[in-house]
Amino acid sequence: MVTIRGAEPVARHEVDPPDGPALLRRWVAHGLITQQEADAIAASEGWGPGPTAAAHPRRASVAAEALGYLGAVLVVVAASLLSARYWSQIPPAGRLALPAGAAVLLFVSGLAVAPRR
Repeated sequence: MVTIRGAEPVARHEVDPPDGPALLRRWVAHGLITQQEADAIAASEGWGPGPTAAAHPRRASVAAEALGYLGAVLVVVAASLLSARYWSQIPPAGRLALPAGAAVLLFVSGLAVAPRR
């Protein structure tokens, strides 16, 4: 109930949430947004196909992400064990090249997965 000073109590009206696609059509009809903007909003909200559907690929499942991290840990451990085993036999230039190469590889990997703007 909503009360206003000096007035009778008024029953609160429950309003159903509006239908998203219907709202978009109405906004386009009234010139508030363009059809391209309506398509982008609809695709972003999952209401239908649109130009942004391909721009936002579906995120990998938690299991797939966990397997990716596990594989990365295995590679790092294997590389560490191999380099520790043969470290004394690697010439000084190679000892410098290994961490430098790893740094360059990590930098390039970061660039590859960075979000595009």
